[in-house]
Amino acid sequence: MIVAIVLIPFLISWRNLAVCLTALPLPLLLRVMALNWLGQGLNNMTLGGLAVAIDSAVDDVTVYA
Repeated sequence: MIVAIVLIPFLISWRNLAVCLTALPLPLLLRVMALNWLGQGLNNMTLGGLAVAIDSAVDDVTVYA
């Protein structure tokens, strides 16, 4: 939700915003599913890595959109 609020001023086009907001949760979901499949849990290091990955994805979205 916070990412959507931040992206609205940067992405003027609603189409770009819709694509970005649907594309961002998908990699996070796939990563969590992969961790579950490998038998790993979510600890502080994993959550920190996922936060950095989401930040990188949001930066890419705002630059390429």
